[in-house]
Amino acid sequence: MRIKEFIVEGYKEAEQKFVSQGVSAEEVKKVLDTFRDLVNRNQIQGNERNIDWWAKNKSFQELAEEVKLKLADSSTTQIKRSKKVGRSVNLLDNDNWLVVVPLDKDASCFHGKNSDWCTAKASQQYFEQYFYDNSIILIYCLNKKTGGMWAIANYRHIEIPDPDDEDAEESPYDLTELEQSGWAEIFDQQDNSIDFAKFKQQTGLDAVQLMDLSDQKIKPGEPIHQRITTIKTSIDALKRKIQYLGNARNLEIEHGLLDVENSELSYQYIRNLGKNNVEIDKIPIKILILATRHRGDTIITWLRNPNSKIVKQSIESNQTNAFKVAIERDFIRSEDLLKISSYKFDATIIKMLDNKGLLNKEVIKYLSSEAVTMFALNEAGFEVNPAYAEQAILKNRNTANLPSVVIKAMLKINLPLTPAIVAHVSDVLKIKNTDVKRLLRIEISDIVASLSDSIVRFDKRIQKAKDDIEIFKSRAEKTAAKIKELEGRKSPNQQYELLMLKTELSMSTSRITQLQETIDRVTKQIEENQKEIEEYNSLISKLEKH
Repeated sequence: MRIKEFIVEGYKEAEQKFVSQGVSAEEVKKVLDTFRDLVNRNQIQGNERNIDWWAKNKSFQELAEEVKLKLADSSTTQIKRSKKVGRSVNLLDNDNWLVVVPLDKDASCFHGKNSDWCTAKASQQYFEQYFYDNSIILIYCLNKKTGGMWAIANYRHIEIPDPDDEDAEESPYDLTELEQSGWAEIFDQQDNSIDFAKFKQQTGLDAVQLMDLSDQKIKPGEPIHQRITTIKTSIDALKRKIQYLGNARNLEIEHGLLDVENSELSYQYIRNLGKNNVEIDKIPIKILILATRHRGDTIITWLRNPNSKIVKQSIESNQTNAFKVAIERDFIRSEDLLKISSYKFDATIIKMLDNKGLLNKEVIKYLSSEAVTMFALNEAGFEVNPAYAEQAILKNRNTANLPSVVIKAMLKINLPLTPAIVAHVSDVLKIKNTDVKRLLRIEISDIVASLSDSIVRFDKRIQKAKDDIEIFKSRAEKTAAKIKELEGRKSPNQQYELLMLKTELSMSTSRITQLQETIDRVTKQIEENQKEIEEYNSLISKLEKH
């Protein structure tokens, strides 16, 4: 019999067996056709590819659940090729405005993608905490013509503890402050908090009216209420099931985790399996990614061969240890580094990458062209190309730190104050080109003054340590003299007193050592500050000659 004919025969036998178990022929055929398609697309591996294995060892329900999970898993591989709009409720949609309430993480990330809102970050869990855990309704106001974005956090539906219930948990929110603020917080596109009046001035919209509209959608039977209720019920059920999880994967739990998209529960599920040495690499990638959002450093240690997406998510979940584990276990390649946020690199990480031979020219250029990492490169001992450093400066539009970044680049990287940088600072800070050097001199003078103040404080700290050393030296000398008097005496009381005096002498000596170490450390800091002051003063002279 040819292989193809053998496979066809296997599917026929499986179909007959499952139908004989009381499942409708139509449903069996649908599941088997989907299973065959997943196998052909290499979405199923190992023994699980063999339909005979399922027919002999598993029930039809287990096969159907596995197919559902694999379909959900395979769909995540298409995430880069399709925008995940998610579920949302429109409160307003006209030529100027789209005002929506996101009902899931995908919708929050899709509609908030060009903002700095924490609830729109795929690698963080803030949307779930706001919407599902605390019933805080998020209203995204998107201006179609200008691209401006504002977010309203509607707190009207948070749970308020009963003042008469002594066992009630205290609210995590300042209820008095919330009441005074109108039971809402409003944020602009850069995540700056603004009040109701400023919101109306900037948008022409009435925040209270929008909150009233959202309230209508949270009534029983309405979309927002249904979504919150469904998710909370599912989460409670999953918590109980995970608590009593055995030593094997549970397809029902995995299907539930894919629905609620809760990172903490996903982590608890993975943790329980990992502690029982269950292979977790075959778990749907979406669940693994959810778990890494909660504890990326732990998840990555249990995986044998994680794909690049899980490694990236582990690192992006604010877990420095995950980055170190990925480097140590060779889970990361040079090309992967170009996809990781520059904020995840520090001098220690860069040195580890260099020891593994992962810092090729392209990676060095990427790190040199980002304000944060170019200084980390410099600290790690790498020479930063001034042309790349200039690119990093020209990308920085943060009004708060742009002057200090320019100054640090001039000082540490020896970056010249080019006309392009002057024009950029002028544009971002809305000042004249001729005022840029004066602004930088003022900024440097403030830095020098701060360093000088630190030196004064350090001198006082050193003097205090020296005074304390003299006190402990005097105490130690007196204690040593008493010990000398008691040595050789054998009465129990004298022996006990001798032991206590030796302990006291040891403590005094130890304290003197600690104080001297403090003096040495602070003295070194003073020397570093003095050196920096000289460098900054030299930079002021250079600016005046520029």
